[in-house]
Parts: sequence; structure tokens; C-alpha cells
Amino acid sequence: MLGMAQGMKQIAQSLTTALAEDSKVIDEINSKQDKNLIETNQEVENIKNMREAVAVGFCYKIVMAVVAIAVFAFMVVFIRLFPNKRYL
Repeated sequence: MLGMAQGMKQIAQSLTTALAEDSKVIDEINSKQDKNLIETNQEVENIKNMREAVAVGFCYKIVMAVVAIAVFAFMVVFIRLFPNKRYL
């Protein structure tokens, strides 16, 4: 009976040791998860900022294309309204 009690005590102590080691591993995993979550949120913010910058750049290019087409159209109208008299 005494041997059985001692065996149970040893098993309980080994389980306590194993639980303590597992608790350390879980704490490490939690800290890594928190770190990765923070980094992920930072990257999401960076992507949002980049997306806004790309949208603004695209709109700028569209406006510049419209301005170039308008200048070209006005140039053609100006040439038609005021032709060079030498070539007529």
C-alpha cells in the first residue's frame, strides 16, 4: 500500500513538472502570437496606406490624360481657326 502511494506521488510530481513545462511553452506561444498579431495589424495599415496612394496616383494619371487630350483638341481648333496664310 505504501509503495502504491509513493508511486502515485511520483506520478503526480512528474505531471506537475510536465504541466509547468507545458505552461512555459504555452506562454511562449502566446507571446509569439501577440507579436505576430501586432505585426499583422501594422502590415494591414501599410497596405491600406499603399492602396490609398495608388488610388490617388491613378486619379492623377487620369486627370493628366484628360488635360493632354483637351490641350490637343484646343490646339487643333486653334490651328483651324487661325491657319498660316502662307500655305493657303
